[in-house]
Amino acid sequence: SSSSTINQTEIGVVRTENVPMQVINLRLTKENYFSWSPAMTMGIAGRDRMAYIDGSNPKPAKTSGVWRTWFLEDNQVKTWIVNSVSADIQPLILRKKTARDMW
Repeated sequence: SSSSTINQTEIGVVRTENVPMQVINLRLTKENYFSWSPAMTMGIAGRDRMAYIDGSNPKPAKTSGVWRTWFLEDNQVKTWIVNSVSADIQPLILRKKTARDMW
């Protein structure tokens, strides 16, 4: 298990150098959604990013002071999702704009 930290500076920029590229070792296929989904939910929740999946942290305006942090964290979650689905599912989700849309 890899450990990672996300450090927030005084100006709100999230440091992402040590964030893992995937949160579970299981890949979503057409047959295993009911085991993949709870495992993925635990992995995302354990990294305090469920708000990007459940919609409770919606995309702010680009002019907002929190947009950059939101953009970086949403892309972390999108990366986790893409890296946890099979190659035949990836093309179906790659063009989605947000992690919530991918989910």
